[in-house]
Amino acid sequence: MYENVINYCTEFKHKLFVQSKPPVLNLQLFTNLVYTYVYFRGNHVPLSDNVYRGIVHISDYIACWNIHTLFTKNSGGDAGALLMEDNVSATNINSTFNDNYGWAGVLFGTNEIEIINNESSFSRNRGVQGGAIHVTDRATIANTDSSYVNNTASSQGGALYARFDVNIVNTKTTFIGQIGQYGGAIYMRDRGSCTNNGSIFITNRAGDGAALHLAHQTICTNIDTMFLDNFGSATGGVITFWHGVNISNTNCNFTQNKGMKDNRLQWKNY
Repeated sequence: MYENVINYCTEFKHKLFVQSKPPVLNLQLFTNLVYTYVYFRGNHVPLSDNVYRGIVHISDYIACWNIHTLFTKNSGGDAGALLMEDNVSATNINSTFNDNYGWAGVLFGTNEIEIINNESSFSRNRGVQGGAIHVTDRATIANTDSSYVNNTASSQGGALYARFDVNIVNTKTTFIGQIGQYGGAIYMRDRGSCTNNGSIFITNRAGDGAALHLAHQTICTNIDTMFLDNFGSATGGVITFWHGVNISNTNCNFTQNKGMKDNRLQWKNY
């Protein structure tokens, strides 16, 4: 049975959820969930063993729409804002995600999920794997006219973390000032593809791969994209890649990038 849940001009503020209580919203089975001009401020869901946690948790064929919606200063065990699993989609239009914290700073998704970001911004979010977004297992991320600014991951993927058959398309999207140990802006491995078209990577920082860290049968296509002033403290002023990676650059600009071993591309064998 399909349902519609519509929230308009609503605020969820400073809520604390423990194991015995659900997150702000926990929906399953064929629901269209729409947030328009909704504000999520300072909500928290603690980390729980063997239980995924997020401020909004959706699963099983739910379509979630965030339109002119704000998520700020929220924190969750797995996702600072949205937790997605099992055949769901999230479409973010003119929405803002800033100062959120979790294993993924904003969004954690696994198993056949789709994320569409149009004219949305992700700023100052913090995570472990994925300062903004963490996805695995046959996922799709499409960013158009969106921005990622000053997001941080303590491990991989200052902005985006992707593993196991994930496809990413960044169109006219900007990555500025991301920080990650591996993959300052994007970390991708274990098949999948990343296409950057008309996008910009500026002043991103990492140990390996200041802009991109790619591994294990991934494909990266860069078209009309600029890489400026990125810094890899170990390898790869722009891209670090290893084990069966295919990279194509067409009409791209690589300027003032610095890596301890290579200012542009660095192959690692480990």
